Amino acid sequence: ERLLEPVTWFVILLGQFLFDFVTGNSNDVAVGYPDDDRKKIANNLFYNTYLRLPKPLRTALLTPNSEDVLGKAYRNDDGEIQTLNNIHFATLNKRPGAFRMLRLKRVLMDEAGLYNNLEGAVNATLDCVRIGEYQFGQIIIGGTSDAIDNSSTDYRVLYFNPKPYHAVSYFIPDSKILHPHIDYNTGKSDEIKATEAINKKAEELKQTNLKAYY
Repeated sequence: ERLLEPVTWFVILLGQFLFDFVTGNSNDVAVGYPDDDRKKIANNLFYNTYLRLPKPLRTALLTPNSEDVLGKAYRNDDGEIQTLNNIHFATLNKRPGAFRMLRLKRVLMDEAGLYNNLEGAVNATLDCVRIGEYQFGQIIIGGTSDAIDNSSTDYRVLYFNPKPYHAVSYFIPDSKILHPHIDYNTGKSDEIKATEAINKKAEELKQTNLKAYY
């Protein structure tokens, strides 16, 4: 149980992937999940957020090719629909190589601590963002550190040994982007007040609910 609810890292990256999707042409992006439930929730979030964008950003047609592919397209002079780019969704625990054969600008692997074969999914996706030594795309791997409840050690291995994947590790504490201790106009967090709120909530749980506290 989370002590307080932060603005999730997925919601933050949603903005980046929406930007890629709206502004890119022939620059497909992809998002992987550990299970179907999370994929369904996140897919709906992406789709509904797109529909709430200002109209000038939604000039292209939206083409749901399937529940796993959403396309941005236009209708040419002959009335034919031409796809500009797509966002792909997949449950990588079921199919680690779901994105194989795709050329991708950016890939997100969400809630990576819940994957049973994270390293296999990463290895199967590397060729989607590079050709030989030339890398043209990016893989982002992450999730909340408390969401690790399987026997796989891949998340820990990748976090502490990222160099073989030409990656870097970055930890974001709850004291950043913790509602309401964030200025949504500037994006800056009040980490002092956020930490005080976290410690206060932790002390309350320690006295009333040890299971939630730990």
